[in-house]
Amino acid sequence: MQTWPPEPKRFGRFFLWAIDFSKLFCYCNSKKNAINPDLWRRKMIEYTIERVKLGDEEELAYIQTESWKAGFKDILSEDVLQRYTQVNKATEMYRHILDQNIGNGYLLKVEGKPHCIAWWDATREKDMPGYAELICIHSLQNQWRKGYGSKMMDAVLHDVAAAGYSKIMLWVFEANTRARRFYEVHGFAANGKAKRSLEAIEVCYEKNLYEQELSGRM
Repeated sequence: MQTWPPEPKRFGRFFLWAIDFSKLFCYCNSKKNAINPDLWRRKMIEYTIERVKLGDEEELAYIQTESWKAGFKDILSEDVLQRYTQVNKATEMYRHILDQNIGNGYLLKVEGKPHCIAWWDATREKDMPGYAELICIHSLQNQWRKGYGSKMMDAVLHDVAAAGYSKIMLWVFEANTRARRFYEVHGFAANGKAKRSLEAIEVCYEKNLYEQELSGRM
């Protein structure tokens, strides 16, 4: 019988693309980002991007569970999707993560309303030392295809590079063609690694941030 919350060693599964509840609380790492707080909030005409804080857990849980329902309904079984989109359990998970200061989380608001979240940290993959990992990027369906996900990605990649990383990786469901196109537009490419997760196949993507910097100078 599955219980909630999972034991710490099983607590990371709820994040998009990485999706392995058995790892998240084991992946606290010593390489915390030393990022200028001024970079944590980027205010544009229609939106803001902020670093998450304790108290944001309900908004984070809502965005994640609604994103899963919309994005994974044709990828995961109904049973699996129902099991991992319980907002109360997700709220409890995020409260623990925020309380323990695990990883680097972001919240994008459109006209003051929460819309998109993202999370990154040092990779959990033992055979990819020196990489950062984009653990998740979730957004509400009502604002898809309006460029907010790209703004969030830009902010995350900027801060990953500022933290001293030159490479970043992620996991994405093989069948999630919409997400894969999004990552490819942002310079990620499949590296050939794959694994089974939640009864589906995930593939690994990675990106060289140094190449991005060089292309930006040309």
